[in-house]
Amino acid sequence: MRHVKWKLLRKDDDGINAIGFLPQAFELGPKDEYLSVNWIEHGPGDWETRIRDSVWGIRRVRPSIGAGGKSRYAIGNVRTIKEVCLRNTVRVRITHEPENNNPGHSGIRRLPRDDLTLLEALADDAFTEMVENAAIPLEQPGTS
Repeated sequence: MRHVKWKLLRKDDDGINAIGFLPQAFELGPKDEYLSVNWIEHGPGDWETRIRDSVWGIRRVRPSIGAGGKSRYAIGNVRTIKEVCLRNTVRVRITHEPENNNPGHSGIRRLPRDDLTLLEALADDAFTEMVENAAIPLEQPGTS
């Protein structure tokens, strides 16, 4: 799972509805060693609970995200991410990188910095599920 700002979402022709992700949503920042993601299956519970807990972990370490706005979370499958990268001759490594307030934090390592074709493939083929940030409630004190 990866948080994606509104400006990095692919939108419909009217520019109103998010219909996917732009390749730049998966681009490494200038100081990034890996692409920051969250491992949804890390925590206990059913799928919806794990998604909620993963979002809460991201919000705890990046409080500026908040619970409102138009941003989304991109959900990708590890096997599919690796397959998409291999089809583009990139062998990534996905590692668990827990943080104090976000135990499911992980990283996609060995991503090249300037491979738009690979980023497009990740956006189109690997990260195929979307969750609205506003659909996930605020974390209640004492639940982390």
